[in-house]
Amino acid sequence: MAKKLEITCPPEVMESIEKHCFSELQVEVGGFLLGTHTEGVSEITVAVKAAKTKESQTQLTFTHETWDELHKLIDEKYPELELIGWYHSHPGFGVFLSDYDAFIQHSFFSGPQNVALVVDPLKGERGWFISRKEKVELLKEEKTDRDKVSTRDKASVIAQKKEAKKNATVNFGMAALSVVGLVVLAGAVWFITSDALNNKDREISDLQNQLLYLSESAPTIGKFAPVDGSERASALLNFQFQVTTEKSLSEVSMKVYGTEAGVTQILAANPTIAQDVVLQEGEVVVVPVKANFTLPELPALPTNPEPEASTSPTPTATSTPTNTPSASPSASTVPNPIPSVKKS
Repeated sequence: MAKKLEITCPPEVMESIEKHCFSELQVEVGGFLLGTHTEGVSEITVAVKAAKTKESQTQLTFTHETWDELHKLIDEKYPELELIGWYHSHPGFGVFLSDYDAFIQHSFFSGPQNVALVVDPLKGERGWFISRKEKVELLKEEKTDRDKVSTRDKASVIAQKKEAKKNATVNFGMAALSVVGLVVLAGAVWFITSDALNNKDREISDLQNQLLYLSESAPTIGKFAPVDGSERASALLNFQFQVTTEKSLSEVSMKVYGTEAGVTQILAANPTIAQDVVLQEGEVVVVPVKANFTLPELPALPTNPEPEASTSPTPTATSTPTNTPSASPSASTVPNPIPSVKKS
């Protein structure tokens, strides 16, 4: 049978350990034990607080930075000492090694000389553990040198911890449900908003098409004034049709002309587009549109013009007015095929 390990720890070293463990009752704290080892005896001479750890109510995590700081300290300040073990607090949970604690012990302190010290400041208890054959073994349990912080009995402490754990579980469940609810709600809002935005995009595109058509369909009277003096004028307009969804030229022709017979005119106005092309969303295609415009009435001429002595010619009924009206047309009509602005 293997000889039971003997552990020695001077009072001043234990005082520094308990001072650290008693300083924080809400989260776990800990550090490392340095010393020497002879046959069957581990003598602890220095306790070092662990730096750059992650502390929680139920767990103390040693990070890579923690180990780096420890080895640097040993090399620079305690080169004659070795790492004997580690210590940490269990405020209110009792003296034992959790599964995570056992993992640390087996992974980093599995030697026969290595120890783990657990201190419960609320109960005023401490215990020494070793790792033997992949199992945790309690070497000894004793009272702390400092008086325990809590005066409640063990049953009260355990009951409170169980209630806190139960509440934490319920709160976690409610939080999880709230998160799920928010995710579902966010998804619904995104779906509704996305659909609404798509509809608005289509409406805006249709309005843009209409504005483009109207802007092209409102030329100045002077430019399109007929030479014969009639009240109507016509012009061939290049309507910029903007595609909102995938469309063929036949579909564009149907949208604008109401018939597929206008594909030839569209191809003639767009020499770089093939007949079998499928237009993508956002593309613009030129669509020729023949539009008629109604002109305002011409100003009436004098019935009995007075001859003038000047050499200027006398205006007649067939003369073209010198001041062509610049007002916009009062109405406009489009002959068959009808250029219509439909939703694309």
